[in-house]
Amino acid sequence: MMKQQMLLLSAMPYNITSEQGQVIEGISVHYIPTTSLDPVSEGTLKGLRVAKISLPITKEEKMKNFPFPAIYDTTLEMTVVQGKMQVKITDIDLVGTVTLTLNKK
Repeated sequence: MMKQQMLLLSAMPYNITSEQGQVIEGISVHYIPTTSLDPVSEGTLKGLRVAKISLPITKEEKMKNFPFPAIYDTTLEMTVVQGKMQVKITDIDLVGTVTLTLNKK
């Protein structure tokens, strides 16, 4: 397991039923894998890359009063599935809130 601070932008629980009748649930989280809002310029990437990941639904109670956007300490678990690296957030803890402001030109 690895720890990393991230800027979490939003979180929304989901609960769907597959065609086979299996219940699939979790918390969909959009995040920026950094604590900096400084835009980057790497190759063809300009700005900030936003990613999406799922948290276990068991974290819903812990997160229900968490503010967004905010900086969180995350616990990450990496696994290899069918030859591809997958990263899961297994736990989060609030570090501090973030206020976004608009700088008009």
